[in-house]
Amino acid sequence: MIHVLHSCRGSSAPRRPYAPQARQHDSGRPRDRRRRGRARCCRTRRTRRPVRPGQTSCTPLPRRRLPTAVNAANDLFREQPLGSAKLLHEVDPAAAAVAAAHWLQAAADITADIAECDPSEVVVEADDIEALAVETPTRVLERLESGETPREVVLDLIRTAMTAAEGRIADPDSLPDVIADARRWAAQSRPGEEDPLATIQPRISLLDPLRPAHDLLEDLLDGIHGCRLLYHEYAEHDDDDETDEDIDEAESDELTERLDTEFDAAVRAEAEAKQDRLL
Repeated sequence: MIHVLHSCRGSSAPRRPYAPQARQHDSGRPRDRRRRGRARCCRTRRTRRPVRPGQTSCTPLPRRRLPTAVNAANDLFREQPLGSAKLLHEVDPAAAAVAAAHWLQAAADITADIAECDPSEVVVEADDIEALAVETPTRVLERLESGETPREVVLDLIRTAMTAAEGRIADPDSLPDVIADARRWAAQSRPGEEDPLATIQPRISLLDPLRPAHDLLEDLLDGIHGCRLLYHEYAEHDDDDETDEDIDEAESDELTERLDTEFDAAVRAEAEAKQDRLL
């Protein structure tokens, strides 16, 4: 036994490099491991999506989901032109904001006709009736009036807020205005005091960088509500010469319900007539 081991160790025959035999499939063909590895890598690369400029990995821009989701949100607005809770919980917020911008423009056009003002000024005028989110709806209306589409405006605002969330400024040209707003706010607010202005500190972006799509959707719905308020304000005066003292509560409720029905029908017709803006 020992003699055999020594003779093997001392053998001068060259060793062959190790080369494992390819396993045979049932079909008799050897398995090509390299081909399988390349295919798996290719599949992995196809599923990875690169992060776009101004985009964080946790909040991707919903470009591919927009067409279907916008149609779903548009159907909800057809049911209730003022918006509903379903828009906030059952639809992609960015897509719902695109539809909301379209319906805000329709509501502003209808209200501007009866109030005899520019559509971009409707929410500003309504703010005198009830406190509203003015800046975002007004900015959106101005851009829509200049010819941009709802989708272009919404995605640009969301992208700007996402860039701010990364600590960068998407529009350096707007920085002087942001600084001026901050100085005006600082002049009106004193540190340590319970001031309601403390809740509306100026931001580097128009939308909340932590939740830009939801913030935009909420502001646009508030803008549509402002259109309704201003529509009521002028329609009630144009309806008849009666004052608030001349009608009782039941008649007031009936008038409000009738004006709501008229407003919904007018906005719905305007939105349907300008449906191409969503394409």
